[in-house]
Amino acid sequence: MNVRANENGEAASDAEPVVSILDAVVCVYFAGANLVDILLRALDFAGWQIQVPHEVCEEVKGKDAKFPGLRRRWSAVERSSRITVLPELTLISTDPDLLDRFCEIRDNDFESAHEQRQHLGECVVVAHGSYLAERGRTVYVGMDDRDGQRMAARYGLTCFTVEDVMHYAVHAGCFPDQAALKAAWDRLQRFGDGLPPFDRTGLPGTWQDYRT
Repeated sequence: MNVRANENGEAASDAEPVVSILDAVVCVYFAGANLVDILLRALDFAGWQIQVPHEVCEEVKGKDAKFPGLRRRWSAVERSSRITVLPELTLISTDPDLLDRFCEIRDNDFESAHEQRQHLGECVVVAHGSYLAERGRTVYVGMDDRDGQRMAARYGLTCFTVEDVMHYAVHAGCFPDQAALKAAWDRLQRFGDGLPPFDRTGLPGTWQDYRT
C-alpha cells in the first residue's frame, strides 16, 4: 500500500514529525534527472523529515560510472540541511537493537551482512525504519523496487514510490502546467526501467484535481 498525496499535505498530529527514509533507487531517479529539488520540495510539503542512510548514499554515488555526474549531484544533496544522512552501521557506535534488526533481515552476522553489497541499501533502510517504528515514530520508506517493498511490508512499513513523490510535487506547486509535469516524468524515466509511461500513471488525474 503506497502513500498518496492530498492537497493539504500530511497532517502534523504526531508529537514528533513523520520520518521518510529513502532507498537508492528513488535517489538515483531524482538525482540522475537533476530533479532533487522536486524531491525535497515534495517531501517538505508532506511534512516529513528526510533521512538517507550512509550506505544508501554510497550506493547512489557508486552509480556515477553508469550515470555521469551522479556523484557530484548527490554529494551536494548530502551537504544540504534539508536531509539527514544517517551514520554508517558499525559494531562500535550503532545501537545493538538496530544492529540486531539489520542482522535479522540479512539472516547473517553483522560483518558478513554489511560486507554483502547486494540489496545492502534496502536492508539498511528497512532496519532503520522498523527500529524507529517500534519506538513509536511514524515512518514511510521510499522504495521503488518490488523486492524492497515486499521486505518493508514484512516489517510493517508503508512504502512510497517515485510516482507518489510526484503526486506530492504537484500539490506542492512544483509545476506550472501539465506539460512541465510530463517533461519531468520523462526525464525521470531515463534513469531506470521501472517507471510506466506518463499516461499510464495517476499523474494526469492528479494534475486535473489540483487545477480544479
